Amino acid sequence: MKVISEDEIAVLLVLYIQEKISPEQREILVSWKNSSPANLHQFEQLTDPVVLRRKLKLYSEVVAGEGEVVKEPSRVISMIRKKWFSYAAAVVVLISLAVFFKPWPGKKIEKLSTTTTEGSNQKLQATNSAVLVLADGSTILLDSAVNGQLTHQEGVQVLKTGDGQIKYQSSKDNIPAANAGVNTIRTPRGRQYQLSLPDGSQVWLNAASSITFPPVFDSKTRKITVQGEVYLEVAKDTRRPFLVNVNDKETVEVLGTHFNINAYEDEPYIRTTLIEGSVKVARGELTSLLKPGEQAMVNAKGALQKSADVNIEQVIAWTKGKLAINSADFQGLMRQISRWYDVDVVFAGQMPDLRVGGFIRRDVNVSTVLDFLKGNGVKYEFDGKTITIL
Repeated sequence: MKVISEDEIAVLLVLYIQEKISPEQREILVSWKNSSPANLHQFEQLTDPVVLRRKLKLYSEVVAGEGEVVKEPSRVISMIRKKWFSYAAAVVVLISLAVFFKPWPGKKIEKLSTTTTEGSNQKLQATNSAVLVLADGSTILLDSAVNGQLTHQEGVQVLKTGDGQIKYQSSKDNIPAANAGVNTIRTPRGRQYQLSLPDGSQVWLNAASSITFPPVFDSKTRKITVQGEVYLEVAKDTRRPFLVNVNDKETVEVLGTHFNINAYEDEPYIRTTLIEGSVKVARGELTSLLKPGEQAMVNAKGALQKSADVNIEQVIAWTKGKLAINSADFQGLMRQISRWYDVDVVFAGQMPDLRVGGFIRRDVNVSTVLDFLKGNGVKYEFDGKTITIL
């Protein structure tokens, strides 16, 4: 096994405790843990919640001031080299706070102020909107459409309800899907939308996402196609399996369940996370049956992996009006910011070495987020549409 330094192990332990560790990192950590009884003992001690709390309290002198963590990771990591057994548990906790969550002193992302600088260009917020593309190619801008019947196609009424959602109501039974064509609902960046499918299944579309489906499902299957990120609560129907085509790259099969699919083209994985019920994820001949709390990941090469270490609250936070930042690297963070606020991001300088974690509410303006980045040493320019990282 490759020799792993103590500070590398500390970082892996941080990711493990935070439930942010990748499959590759987990494999390294497991190999280290199983390489000797001493390593196994260390792992058990350093991941024991009781030990962590006791060690953190014991070495509280590492914390500078009330609520402010020392922001010099090198100081903290150096403790490992000097007193591994004594300091490691406290170091694991402190690194997780100082390195992987770097807010201003005493503040957290989910408590960011909504105060912004003057100027309309600085007041971008994520909002609800979408475009409905009908089978004949005509479009309806849903946020400006009046409530009530929007259109009538193949015996199906398309309604906009009082709460702004779209609902399909059939006046005929068993209309073949081929006769009805398909509809697509698409959200731009900075927008979200919720709708009810013809079978009663509920769908939430995140920013820069789409769903394509027939106005009426046929009598054998319920087939839809999705891109971007969607959360689905599928109506139970044991006679008709519910099939989700994801970016024409994988298929998710369900009978009735709650799950989330993150399939943005610029992300390294297609992630299918099961919240309730049971789903089968298939990529070619590879399949994975998920249980609640598990996640299937497919990379660009088609490799299929399954993880049981998933933070469900973070996965579906966007459906509750929050953007979850899961210790993302800086590029990953800016991809989320780009979609959330409908802004372009350009990297003109060295990539900042910054990882953050937490949540951003939908009512938090982009200028507040930029102020947060500035407070952590990120230099940028913003013209109201493009963020240029200097």
